[in-house]
Amino acid sequence: MMWVAWLSGWGMGLSSAGHCFAMCGPIAMSLPFKKADGTTNWWTYSLYHLGRISTYLLIGLLIAALGLLTNVHKLGSFLSILSGMLLLLMAWNYTQHRNTFNNIKWQLPAKWASAVWSKTFKSKNPFGYLAAGAVNGLLPCGMVYAAATAALGS
Repeated sequence: MMWVAWLSGWGMGLSSAGHCFAMCGPIAMSLPFKKADGTTNWWTYSLYHLGRISTYLLIGLLIAALGLLTNVHKLGSFLSILSGMLLLLMAWNYTQHRNTFNNIKWQLPAKWASAVWSKTFKSKNPFGYLAAGAVNGLLPCGMVYAAATAALGS
């Protein structure tokens, strides 16, 4: 049965690659990873992506811990139904209220991320790139949260 979860994860990852490229690609391309001589600063580039990947890892660990906790307390069926309902609600909200949802609900996280990024890139502190990457991992992404919700149900 575990192979179904692995196969689903791989399928979601492959099918969402275009979405990720289109949504986060422009963000990644606009970040200042160039040195004065025009070459890429691989140290800050690596720190940024380490921060981003660490955030995704932390989200996964939290979901796994919650899943283990619910398994111990025999709440798996309830969470499976709840996660399915949340996925349906996300899909309905996206298709029916796309402009309202995007313009109102996500303004605060986007402003917060923008403020962190602005301070980081102005300060030129290399470890600030780690924080900027971590903040990028917290930006609202339907694919990340759909995968986490589906994982919680499994």
